Amino acid sequence: MPPCHFAALIDDTLNDWRAARQRVLRRDAGKSAVHAWRICSRQLFALEALLAPNTRGMRGASLHDQLHRAFHHSGKLRDSQLAIPRLEQLALAYPAAKRLARYLRRLLPRQRRHAVERVRDVAPRALQATMKAWGDPRTPDFDRIACARSARRVARAARLPHAPRSALQTTRSLHRRRIRLKSLRYMTEICRAAGCNAVLSGVTPRELANLQSALGEIMDIQVLLKYIEEYGQRHHRWRRQVAPLRAHLQQQRIRLVEGLRGST
Repeated sequence: MPPCHFAALIDDTLNDWRAARQRVLRRDAGKSAVHAWRICSRQLFALEALLAPNTRGMRGASLHDQLHRAFHHSGKLRDSQLAIPRLEQLALAYPAAKRLARYLRRLLPRQRRHAVERVRDVAPRALQATMKAWGDPRTPDFDRIACARSARRVARAARLPHAPRSALQTTRSLHRRRIRLKSLRYMTEICRAAGCNAVLSGVTPRELANLQSALGEIMDIQVLLKYIEEYGQRHHRWRRQVAPLRAHLQQQRIRLVEGLRGST
């Protein structure tokens, strides 16, 4: 069996996060920089899920606690950054979408400012101190213990329960399922990078990718519907104008959810 390399991977993942943080701060939270920072943050969350001895019993804040506010604000910014070009494309068939795209574009400077402030608030040294509590990478048994612990946790996380029909009706349940799938994907990728053989039981990597992709499409539509609802509450005439687009998106969502039911 080849040796595992979790000790080196911890340093590499934190260094990647630091570099992504600097890009967000230097480039004023552009779309690609925000996306890269969120990926690096999810990788840190996955490392914690794999390696933290017992997150409930640990003293101090977890990585998730320390990154929560920045991750939340960057998520709101990312939603707008993705929604604007999609609305502009939809405006070719549904002209009312253009007005919503302009409104979201006006919000971007404030959303960028909030995201940058929150990302700046997260101290890399504090994250490093939290990660040190997972164990001493210099000890001879660190990688062996880390690999065994990670393999158990991937196996447990891969036991995806069958989603009942009612659970696939709500945005919250779909969002939670998507986050769980994302976490599992990053956990397995980290194990593979570390040379640890973590087996996915009950779901193949391809099925995992397909489920995550389908849920991502549904949630992207849901974000657009949320923006339409919120803006329409303040602009009643526009709400009537945008009704055909809302109906189109709702039908898309229904078709995707029905397809998802057939694969879960």
